[in-house]
Order: sequence, then C-alpha cells, then structure tokens
Amino acid sequence: MRGSNSRKTDIDELMGRVGARHRDTVTPSEGGRYQNNCTDFNFCIEPTDTERMLAEIHQMRLPDVWRDILESIGPYNFLTVWRLLSLEVEAKGELRVYVPAFSKFEKLQRNLLIKGLEQDGLRPAEIRNQVSEVTGEDVSLKTIQRVLQ
Repeated sequence: MRGSNSRKTDIDELMGRVGARHRDTVTPSEGGRYQNNCTDFNFCIEPTDTERMLAEIHQMRLPDVWRDILESIGPYNFLTVWRLLSLEVEAKGELRVYVPAFSKFEKLQRNLLIKGLEQDGLRPAEIRNQVSEVTGEDVSLKTIQRVLQ
C-alpha cells in the first residue's frame, strides 16, 4: 500500500505532463471566443433547441395567426420579428402596429411586371394577356395605361 508521500509524488509527476502543451499558450485578454456566438438579444438558439423553443412559445397560447407565423418562419425569426414589432410599439407609445395588406405587395409586383413587359416591347393588349396569364388577374387596358404613365 502506498503512503501519502507516494501519492503526492504521483500528482507532482502528472502536473508536469497534464496541460504541458498549453504551457506557452497566451490566453486572450478579452476571454474565450466562444462567447461571441450568442450576440443577438443576449441569447443563442442552437438548431437542437428549435423544438424546445417551439413548445415554449406555444405554451404562451398566442392567437392562431401568430402561431401560423411561428410555424412558417421558425422560432428564432419569430422572436426577432416579435421583438422588432414590440420595440416599434414602445417607441411610438402606441398599442398597435400597422400591417399593410399583402395585396399592396401583389399590386406592386403586378405593376413592375407591366412596366417590364412594356420595356420588352409589348403593346397594352399583349401586356394585358401576359398579366392575366401570369397572375390570373384581369387587368383593364386603362389600368395598364395608368401604370405606364
């Protein structure tokens, strides 16, 4: 059986070997770089945390539209959007955020299509046919002329 002196000698031997390759390594003054991977909103969501985050947010019993958004864009993007909207509400002191109808975006895209088709040399009647084929929308010649002005 070994005595305590023998044990101390074994530890001293190990101390000379363990971590020896790091003996001359300079530690960065600002700390380990591992901390730089969680900068947004002071939290970090690893891909393995996605299911947990979804479950936690679902426990909040948000309205259906918010749950649909959550499922569509994922928890990290959802929290980003939610935070930005909350900051907007707080900054303006209002209780609601204006959300324009999606049809505004669709109208913009239709108008850009009309202008692009005109640049390709199509006449208004041809543009009307193309817009109807692409978007399923029946656009009047008057609307096309107004967009092209």
